[in-house]
Amino acid sequence: MQETVAAAINRATLEVFALIVGVDVVAEPHGQSMWPALETNIISSFRLSGSIAGMAQVCYTLPLANRITCQMLQIEPPAGEPDVLDAAGEVANMIVGNVKNSLESRWGPIRIGTPAVEFKDDSGEKPQAMRMNFRCCGDIFAVSVAFQEDILC
Repeated sequence: MQETVAAAINRATLEVFALIVGVDVVAEPHGQSMWPALETNIISSFRLSGSIAGMAQVCYTLPLANRITCQMLQIEPPAGEPDVLDAAGEVANMIVGNVKNSLESRWGPIRIGTPAVEFKDDSGEKPQAMRMNFRCCGDIFAVSVAFQEDILC
């Protein structure tokens, strides 16, 4: 299961950043990069339900979210807070939607809840989450999917 989820996260993230943001990202080898715990992060969270249930998150540092926003909107930095939150949520929505589509072909229908995009000091991520880190513009961001424990049985 983890290899399938990791492959879906990797493929979706690379495609969305190349097509929508217009920049290439590189997957970090698993466990090699540390998440900057003391920085302010923007976290987009989505509830998953249906054939599998859990939570999907995309977490960016604030400087990276600002760069992504400026790239997408083709504006000079800094971008305004509402634009940064909107762009972070939109990119996350596309990544999670692509992951969902990949997983549905294997496990059946999955619904994605309305995204919650917010500033946090850390990712608040659950330890059982399948998490992949990516490097973009010299910064790191993470995409994770955590299934409810009873679903994994």
